[in-house]
Amino acid sequence: MARASNERLLFFVVISLAALALQAQRPATAPSRERARQVNKSFEKAMEQDRMQPAAPQTPDWQKAQADADRLLFLAQLIHQQVHAGPGQIPAGLVGELKEIQKLSKGIHYKLRL
Repeated sequence: MARASNERLLFFVVISLAALALQAQRPATAPSRERARQVNKSFEKAMEQDRMQPAAPQTPDWQKAQADADRLLFLAQLIHQQVHAGPGQIPAGLVGELKEIQKLSKGIHYKLRL
């Protein structure tokens, strides 16, 4: 029960940090497709490296955590723009993006062993 509470708290903290980052950066335009490709490419590269590493790393995997954090920030910005673009409408991929954010936050938590 305490673990579930800790996971919820961690998820809330990560989402709050992403929201703060969004407020600080507030891009003038939507993320470009090229930037999306770059983020996805670095994310996929980090995922591939993660698959090749042992299950329990001895030290925190900062490179993978940074790639996950970049992807998390990108998704948070994307969701922010989608929600504000059409009030009253639920964007098509919102549920999948939120699930990916949750997965990324748990992955960062595991990689940094918090």
